[in-house]
Order: sequence, then structure tokens, then C-alpha cells
Amino acid sequence: MLDQEVSASELGGALTSGLVVHLCGCSPVRQRAHIACVEHIIRCMRQGACVFCKDHLISKRHRIDLAAVDAETAYFIADAMEGLAAGARVQLLCLLAHGPRSVKDLTAATGMEQPAVSQHLRVLRDLGFVRAEKKGRHKIYELYDAHVAGLLEQVIAHAEHLRDHLSTREESTVALSRERKRLQQAS
Repeated sequence: MLDQEVSASELGGALTSGLVVHLCGCSPVRQRAHIACVEHIIRCMRQGACVFCKDHLISKRHRIDLAAVDAETAYFIADAMEGLAAGARVQLLCLLAHGPRSVKDLTAATGMEQPAVSQHLRVLRDLGFVRAEKKGRHKIYELYDAHVAGLLEQVIAHAEHLRDHLSTREESTVALSRERKRLQQAS
């Protein structure tokens, strides 16, 4: 739903199902009142406001034509995403999303060895996910910019949705298997 027009019935259905909430520049009290106001949300979306998927932001700040991504850009993105392929790096990024930290702080928070933390931070720095500032004899690391935090939120939201979907599917498969066994035993 990044740059798509949404009909009132589609948005209304999504709102009543609890899948979409909307936040605009209104006060928190007025925001809650607007959750059921489809017309208000559509008006705000046309003005560039954001719609949230239950728990995480879908950004309207960048208009990106995904169909226009060329091979060079795709490979660049894949290389950058490889940096997130290690759970330890994702954990470090999540800690840094709460604010700048030293290697010592990150080592204590993760329980990893200091050389491992430093190595992961170097990879994240080289890929543009974090930056470091020298303070005395120590380097203080922070996320490169707000895009990294947004990316993390989207990746985590997607992982949660996948986990929920997979667990529901597994539960359905187990229930179906039990039902088949019960029917076989009954015949």
C-alpha cells in the first residue's frame, strides 16, 4: 500500500479487522477517534500522511518504483542485506536503535566477546548501517540514520508476521494430520 489508491471499502475493511491503524498530526485523543474515520484517513493519505500496519510504519516519504530497480541496484541492495544475515549483527543494530553505545556497552549487553562485537560493527560500518565517532580512546557507535531503524522495524515486523503465519500453518497441519488419523482409526 505504498503509493496505491485505496478505496474506502478496502480501507474500512482493513480498519475494522484491526490490520491497519492511522496516525496523523492530530493529538493522540483525536487520533483514536480517527481510527474509524475512513474519509479522514483517505484525506490524510492524499496529503502524504502515513498509515501503519498494525504495529509498524509503512513510509510515504520515498516514492519508489520497485519495478524500475535495475540489476546494479538489486546487487547493491543484496550486498547490503547480506550484512543482516548474521543474528549477532541484527542484535547489535537493535541495541543501537535505542541510542549510541560503546563497544564495551555492546559487549556487555550481548554477552559476545569484544573482538566479535568489533568485527560485526566493522562489517555494519562498511555497509553503511552504523557510524562511529571517536570519544577519547573509545569509539561510540550509532545507527547511520533513521532509514536503518525503519528497515529494522520492517524486517522485524515481517519476521513476526512470518512466524505467526508459519505457526498457524503448522498448527493447521498438525490438526489435519490428527483428524486423518482419527478418521482412519474410525474406519
